[in-house]
Formats: sequence, structure tokens, C-alpha cells
Amino acid sequence: MKIRAAKPTDLSEWAGLRQHLWPDSGSHIKELQEYFNGESIDITEAFVLEAPENNIIGFIEINIRNFAEGSRKAQVPYIEAWYIADDYQGYGYGQQLMVTAEQWAIERGFTELASDT
Repeated sequence: MKIRAAKPTDLSEWAGLRQHLWPDSGSHIKELQEYFNGESIDITEAFVLEAPENNIIGFIEINIRNFAEGSRKAQVPYIEAWYIADDYQGYGYGQQLMVTAEQWAIERGFTELASDT
């Protein structure tokens, strides 16, 4: 398994995984296109988990928020979405994605990482 930054060729598979996470949300294509166009207000960085067959089986989306409950920092990296396809859950891949998000935040000088969970 390989974790890497999301790229435009991932759009369809990434949107499909988001549909599993949020089945009542409709299409996710527009929001992901905004991300790739640098226009997203919800996603600052995204990483995908790529299986050996080159298909995307998971992702994590990070945003920088101006507020996070319990934080006194002016800006806080925030996990907006985190998902592993059903057949791949329970193998530690979600944890690997979280470690990648943590490393990304640390490299940018952040000392906190927030989420809704």
C-alpha cells in the first residue's frame, strides 16, 4: 500500500469513496474539482491510500481552520474526512493515513491536529 498526495487522476475513485462515507450528499465531483483548482474552502491537503493494483482504497482530507474546540491556536489543521474502504478496514491503514496527516501538520509548524471524532 502506498500513501501519496491526491492528484487529479484520482478524482473519480476519490469521489466514489466519499460517496460511501456520505451516501446522502450527492455528487462530490464539484468539490474535489475545486480542490484541484486551488479553490476549495474545505480541503487544504488530501492524501490517498493506493493499493498495489493502483486503485484508491482510502483517503484523508485536511483543512486549516481558524477555530477548533479546545484549541487556543489561531489556526489548527483539522481532519475533515478520513475513510478506508470496507474490505481494507482493520489492517492499520487508517492509522497510517493519520500518521501522514500528523507529519504533514508538523512539517508546517503546527503542534495540534483536530477532528470531530
